[in-house]
Amino acid sequence: MKKFLETIREYSEKNPKAFKALAALSFFGSLFVLSPLLNVVLQFRPAIKDFSQHVISNGTIYNYDVSSRIKTYYGSIISVIAVSGLLFSGLFIYFRKKIADSVFSQKSLELVFNLSLVGMMSVFAGFFLINADVAVYIVFFLAVYTLFHTKADRANSDEDGFWILSVSIPFAMLLFEWFQKKIQTGFFSVDLVVSNVTIPFSTKNIFFFLLFVLVNMAASIFLRWFLGKENDSQIALKRMTLFAATIPLAGIVAVQSLGLEFFNILNVRTGYVFDSPKLLFAVVAVVAIGISLWRYFKLRGKEVVQTNVIARYFFPLLIVSLAFMIAQPWRVAGAQDEFFESANHGISVDHFFRYGSIPIIETFDAHMLSNEIFGFVYSFLNGYEPWSPFLYNSYADIFNYLLLFFLLRKLLDPKIALVVCLCFPMLDILNNYFIFTVFVALALLRLFKTRSTRAFYVYWISILLLSLYRLDLGFPSVIAGTAAYFIFNYIGKNTYELKKFVVTAAVTFGSALLLFAVLCLVKGINPLERLHEFVVVSMSNQNWTFENMGDQSTTVFRIVYYVLPLALIFLLAGLCLRTFLDRKYANEIMSNERSREAAILFVFFALAFYFNIPRGIVRHTLLMNIIVTFTSTIPIAVCCFIFIKKRTYNLMLFLFLIIGFSFLVKLNETSLKGKSQSLLAAAIGSQSFNEKFQEAYPFNGTRTKPQTDEKEIQYFKSLLDAVLKPDETYFDFSSHNYYFALTGRKNPLYVNQTPLMLNGDFSQQRALEEIKGKNISVVLMSDSTNMWRTIDEVSVDLKYYMLSEYVYHNFKPILKLKDIIMFVRKDKWETYKKQLNTSKTILTDFMISDFSKINVGKLNNNQISVAPSERKGLVLTSAGSDPFITGIIPAISETTAFEKNAPVNIDIKFFDSNGPVQVFYLLPGQETYTEENSVRKTLSAAENTVSLNLSAFPKDIRIDCDAPKVEISAIHFSNPVNPNSILPEVPNQQLKNIPRVWGEKADSNVFDKVKKLEYQLLQPEIILSLDTQSNLKQPMYLFTEFKSDEVINVRVNLYDKTNVKRGEYTFLAEKGLHQYALRLSTNYYWWNSAIAKITLSADKAIAIDKFAIISSNGSFQKSSDSSTFTLSNITDEYWEGGVGLKMNVLLMGKSPVVLKVLANAKTLEFSDGSIMHIKKYTEAGDYIHIEMEEQVGLFKASAAYPNNIKIK
Repeated sequence: MKKFLETIREYSEKNPKAFKALAALSFFGSLFVLSPLLNVVLQFRPAIKDFSQHVISNGTIYNYDVSSRIKTYYGSIISVIAVSGLLFSGLFIYFRKKIADSVFSQKSLELVFNLSLVGMMSVFAGFFLINADVAVYIVFFLAVYTLFHTKADRANSDEDGFWILSVSIPFAMLLFEWFQKKIQTGFFSVDLVVSNVTIPFSTKNIFFFLLFVLVNMAASIFLRWFLGKENDSQIALKRMTLFAATIPLAGIVAVQSLGLEFFNILNVRTGYVFDSPKLLFAVVAVVAIGISLWRYFKLRGKEVVQTNVIARYFFPLLIVSLAFMIAQPWRVAGAQDEFFESANHGISVDHFFRYGSIPIIETFDAHMLSNEIFGFVYSFLNGYEPWSPFLYNSYADIFNYLLLFFLLRKLLDPKIALVVCLCFPMLDILNNYFIFTVFVALALLRLFKTRSTRAFYVYWISILLLSLYRLDLGFPSVIAGTAAYFIFNYIGKNTYELKKFVVTAAVTFGSALLLFAVLCLVKGINPLERLHEFVVVSMSNQNWTFENMGDQSTTVFRIVYYVLPLALIFLLAGLCLRTFLDRKYANEIMSNERSREAAILFVFFALAFYFNIPRGIVRHTLLMNIIVTFTSTIPIAVCCFIFIKKRTYNLMLFLFLIIGFSFLVKLNETSLKGKSQSLLAAAIGSQSFNEKFQEAYPFNGTRTKPQTDEKEIQYFKSLLDAVLKPDETYFDFSSHNYYFALTGRKNPLYVNQTPLMLNGDFSQQRALEEIKGKNISVVLMSDSTNMWRTIDEVSVDLKYYMLSEYVYHNFKPILKLKDIIMFVRKDKWETYKKQLNTSKTILTDFMISDFSKINVGKLNNNQISVAPSERKGLVLTSAGSDPFITGIIPAISETTAFEKNAPVNIDIKFFDSNGPVQVFYLLPGQETYTEENSVRKTLSAAENTVSLNLSAFPKDIRIDCDAPKVEISAIHFSNPVNPNSILPEVPNQQLKNIPRVWGEKADSNVFDKVKKLEYQLLQPEIILSLDTQSNLKQPMYLFTEFKSDEVINVRVNLYDKTNVKRGEYTFLAEKGLHQYALRLSTNYYWWNSAIAKITLSADKAIAIDKFAIISSNGSFQKSSDSSTFTLSNITDEYWEGGVGLKMNVLLMGKSPVVLKVLANAKTLEFSDGSIMHIKKYTEAGDYIHIEMEEQVGLFKASAAYPNNIKIK
């Protein structure tokens, strides 16, 4: 053994690369073989074998022997070492003579080492993912193949293995899909289980690997036969000719994928169903081989230029082919039950094909063209229909992978770049939508390399295209790219070529703006106004900001938001300072192409991160478990940084960084199991590609699956068709924006997602102009159940106050549909009501009052008896603890026909019954009864009706009868076109700091006009009475100025003339003197009821200087009368609204003003004109007791809070 080790030592000194390659491959092989068991070694639970010492513990409860687990764990670690040693010894003995004779190619040995390194790091990544990725098998095979086929006397022999890899994977992939059905049902579909522990070792992967090995062996045999035993120059020529000729073989998967999609297009267009994907594979393979043969015979005998064909053509084609498998569109799209996010891009595509509306010019998508491009491609090929165009959005993944490969190729040897891109399982940290900035980065590198005018144009056009794709990527890229251009021109002592730089930029963006203006003018749009609107809507940080960024004390937060940005600025500043100050270092970087490009890429991606920071602070924060949005290009930048200087361990450091960053961005997740996989594994597991090998079926002209809400949408469409002309449309204030596409109506606004994408007053003013200009007469508003009724704790009515005021002033409700209310113009309400009634789109009123005609035997009874009564009612008698009845609606349907899709009001009337009942309703699409969909009521002589106001006709109702006996007299089904039955809910808004911010930071020209009260009031409450409604029906604020000794809650309530509450607002009052403004006119009831009183109440007494309503233009105001008071708002066993019946006293809050007025007062005058005489008053803590001459009980209705009282 000693002699053997000494021999190894001697050989390692003579040929260190061979030693490192064999050692790395041995350790990799050991990990490769043992990793499935290592992943779960601690999941095994060995049973207790010896209990003679009666040691009782938690382990004993579960029959678990910890000593065996410890031994197993140690054994697994020792096994890795032992297997590594055995593999190394075997390889060393086998290659001993070749090592001694220096037969190995040093370049190939380095490749073996790097491949082994990638493989080892992939295994380590698998320990986080609890998965043995199939790509590791390929890496191991490739490393072994390279080692066994490397020869020092044969140039470029390592390329043979990559040519074989490039042609083997596509054929193996398609053969794998060919046998999918057998795989799914045969041996290879079974999980590997040992001692009840599932080993993360896919038998499907084994099957794929076997196919790959077989194809690889066939290709290897062919290549060996083809090259023969010629001399080196002849072999090199034959190799290059073969490689150049067989390029089509690397793309057969991509062609197969496109072919499968072509037949989907043919299916939807013509009805032709192609169900022979295997035949297609055979045809594609034969054609590819045929083209390769033709190319070979064409090139044979000619001198093929050495262009590194493998890296330049095969590698990108292989990446693209596998990406096509992942991106393969599904046959049909499932229509979603979501109509807000879908509208962002969906309306742009819909309106382009329906109305010729040009995106960006006529429709605004917050994500620009990124989700539209492939929708346009789909619709041109398949024909447009809602939902399905976005089947092609997955094609963006192809560009992601390709850009990632091009980036890696700038940093790594092309072969290693390919292997990392194909086989490393944690590249998600690089391969996200920020990878599109590589597009600009590559253009920047080309600019530095050639400095030609064309390169300048390519650079600016790449920025323009990226900005059109996603503005949030283009904006940081233009700043980062421009800064990097000037930094490295300074470092390299190059001329800045400012004239060329500026002129090409001006021409590029000037042409874009000119095209924008021309298109606007063609469409009848003012270009300057549209550009202004576009900029305002795009700059929406404050509109979408969320104050809470997550728990800022967590480690992940501190790392992401503090450590990483500061560490990156340290690296950036260090590089810039050193290159500025150390000329030698700068020359080293600028003279070496790879170092120079790595440095440029680092600076570009680092600066891109800093200019992208707002996205990670505004909304996409740790609160939403989104870290990648903030880190953005940090991982790419740091990975580029390590390659600025050439080191032997750069690859290992790079892979460690990938794992580290992947782990970091998932720190807020408890497990990474199955969260990532390699490109190769994703391609093998592509369900959408595998779907094409399942039985095909006719699409019948559509690639959209029916949706659960289709009936509701069609019903809404029928309502619109009944009242609107074909060229008329509606305005959506409910965020169901994709309804425009589904109902065939045009969005009247520029912004696709209304109202939430509107940004501030300017956007609202533009929206109002567009609404009025198109004479909109129908508006969709949210009801209280609509999730978009509020956004980020803010009422949408308040957030978009101009729009809500316009709607509530000019429109009134006519119908309720699920979670939206349909409003129509007041001047057209009666007309539309008649049109709806005559169109048969709404329910015709009818009543069931004779239950003798109902087949009682078909009702479903549970612990309840049901029988008709002599007066033709339906008697329900409880007979258990859970009595209920169902089946009433189906029973009625047998005798009565009605419109089942229509909204309906149902009144269930009872004969003189007493006791509690609960009525549940089951709407279309629902399967079970829930408490949320029910109405509970206690029946009495005064309350004998249970009313249901439903957005759709129910499938059934269930009556739970907790009373001993009740009798249903009638069930009335009525038309819900009744504004009084579908009024919006009374607002109850938590405004927090909005009133103070609005009162002190805006509209000072209006609020400065508010007059001070005659007296400063020191009290917790104040009332403003509105005796007349004149001048109130306009945009209106409640403005108040008061001083508080501490932070308190303040409530403002609105009451109508019948003392019914019509609005409640709660906000925070800060310590000290502050001004507060509430926009009252965003309330429906401000415009549509007579608001008679506004009250303000605070937790403690406040010093009030101003309390008034004032119109938004300042032309009208009405202040509270400081000489008018109210009793204290106290009701308990002694007081009723401040009236003390037992003691014959009235209770008022104590304040200097009240005491001053009472000092000379003799009477109290109430709002109804009645008068009481003061006997005396006394102070009692914070209150004043006023004794009266008359009996206060006789005046309780006039005196009790919140009635106004004058002290005279």
